[in-house]
Amino acid sequence: MENNQISNYEVPPQNFMTLSIIATILGCCTCSLYGISFILGIVGIYFASQVNTRFYSGDIDGAEKNANYAKIFSLVSIGIVVLSLSYAAYVYLKHPEIYIEQREMIEEMMKQYGIETE
Repeated sequence: MENNQISNYEVPPQNFMTLSIIATILGCCTCSLYGISFILGIVGIYFASQVNTRFYSGDIDGAEKNANYAKIFSLVSIGIVVLSLSYAAYVYLKHPEIYIEQREMIEEMMKQYGIETE
């Protein structure tokens, strides 16, 4: 019976590093909720980076907890990005005049500073 338990721990748990990096990039590109999704992605990378270290040092429970934390932080970060983009799309579809005004304001500022728009 011990052999079955030991064989379960021959491979470290999935560290979700790729998911954490994707969450961080999405959070950085969208700037959703004042950068909270970016920060959560960074925290996910932090926990993902510790999974293998803890596993090979013998802390299997710690490795599993860090893997779960990395997964949770990354999924929450991606969820915030999706909600932010959904809200932006909703506002754009309901009130397109807001975006038209913002675009005109940006173009005016660019002309003021001598930046060509086309």
